[in-house]
Amino acid sequence: MDGGLCGGWRGRGHSTPDHPAGASRSRHCCQWPCYQTRRWGEATWSGGAHDANPGSTRKRGDTAPDKITILDQESVAVPKDPLDITGFAFKLTVNTEQDPDPGPPIGNELVSISGTITDAVGGEVEFPWTPGDADQVPEEYFYDIEQTDASSRVLTIAKNQYIFQQDITK
Repeated sequence: MDGGLCGGWRGRGHSTPDHPAGASRSRHCCQWPCYQTRRWGEATWSGGAHDANPGSTRKRGDTAPDKITILDQESVAVPKDPLDITGFAFKLTVNTEQDPDPGPPIGNELVSISGTITDAVGGEVEFPWTPGDADQVPEEYFYDIEQTDASSRVLTIAKNQYIFQQDITK
């Protein structure tokens, strides 16, 4: 049975078949979908132009790539082992709306960036920013990351806020 997207962080306000209300991140993923019947990964930020938390902060105009590591949620290792993402594809989308209407983007999608796998066995992916994509009005936006596995199954592995801050140097 597939679980649902928690949508909560650190156990605040979520409940799905796999996640009782108040569950902590150490017990469950709490920001990413949980699936009991198939293998999946959890995206963890590992550098780039953002904070090391599920939300991301970028200075306006910075083009350093966002970097994530996909961790194997079936791993019993502490910390979790990376998921082998050979044959996978990833897409980062930043939007002005947290829950946009379904269907084609209608002007509220700021950017959609295809991920570049930098180490498939190590689960490492980068999302390169162009100068035009990085030149956004300083404001709070929202993002998600979709993973497409080698069998063409699509899974949203991260969803949260994405904040552009004003920089000083132009």
